[in-house]
Amino acid sequence: MNNNWRSVLLGVIFPLLIFGLLTYQVWGKSGGILGDETILWAIQATANPQSDAIAKTLTKFGLWLGVLPWAMVTMLVLLKQGSWRSLAYWLMTMLGSILTLPRL
Repeated sequence: MNNNWRSVLLGVIFPLLIFGLLTYQVWGKSGGILGDETILWAIQATANPQSDAIAKTLTKFGLWLGVLPWAMVTMLVLLKQGSWRSLAYWLMTMLGSILTLPRL
């Protein structure tokens, strides 16, 4: 097996197989993935109004203070290097991410 087929196997087929198995686990059973409900109850048990308010505020600022500056740095580096294909891929990825953002 040459190197290209190994890359396809490890980079495409293997992840698709794993996600397919996870999808079957979630849709095939009413309880979801083993331990899923336990984790959900543990998270809900720690909730309180103050931490909820902090989490909502950090979520709103997270885009502007976390993701956006790193995205701009990445774009500038790709522009400076002249990596046009990588830049085009990156721009399409960012556009897709922006279009699927939930409205806060």
